[in-house]
Amino acid sequence: ETTEDQDRGNFLEPSLLKWASKKTGIEFLKPMNTIVYPDWPWATYSADGLPVGEAPVRLEIKAPGIHASLEDWGQPGTDEVPADYHCQVSWGLMVTRLKKGVLAALIGGELRIYNIARNPELEAEMLARAKAFVEHHVLPGIPPEPTWGDDANILRRHPRNEKPAKKFNALSPAERM
Repeated sequence: ETTEDQDRGNFLEPSLLKWASKKTGIEFLKPMNTIVYPDWPWATYSADGLPVGEAPVRLEIKAPGIHASLEDWGQPGTDEVPADYHCQVSWGLMVTRLKKGVLAALIGGELRIYNIARNPELEAEMLARAKAFVEHHVLPGIPPEPTWGDDANILRRHPRNEKPAKKFNALSPAERM
């Protein structure tokens, strides 16, 4: 069973992929396979769109619901997006080893295009955290303590929480790590 948010994304994604291709001038196709990071088989990524041809870019599509606030998003063309989306694009760039991510977000009926460049420092931190999680929880079968939505885990805060999400660039260095 899926949620309304999941259904919205699943049904709109094919059309938004075509629209993003038109707006960016890059033809994107939905890949059929999950991409695996070469050194760690648990580091996977399912891209929303990869370019046809040689463009070193990947596409992430978002269709936030009515709870999305325009204040959470910067001007199109920037990398000012909510932190959880920024991290998702960055993870995809790390796994695919591409240099640039395009985030296409349907906000208020407008498809906004954001550009996110690879960030080696962020990738190293995400990979270190993922490796630690796999080593301390997945492999030994020990679930982590629940921490959903607390201030120490702002990057995992659900968008309907009382406190709004933050743009990645608005996070302090401690919150980014």
